[in-house]
Amino acid sequence: MCMLSSQRGLPLDEGVMSTMSSEERIFWEGLMKRGMEEFGEAASAVPITPSAELKTMYEEAIRRNGQIYCPVRQMEEVFDFS
Repeated sequence: MCMLSSQRGLPLDEGVMSTMSSEERIFWEGLMKRGMEEFGEAASAVPITPSAELKTMYEEAIRRNGQIYCPVRQMEEVFDFS
């Protein structure tokens, strides 16, 4: 979830997600869940090297114009997707 003090972009909250198809909603929920899991598991300082699964999901998020969403922007600050 986005922290209000650093929010840049649309939140992926219930209001925004209620306008999406179930397929879109499942994708964005999965991306956020996986990102939070990997962030919680990381024992190193940022940037964190994402798993191949998370990197693939992130690349799909960018293809879906995901950079307009705050959680995607915050993931870019934490994970090294290069």
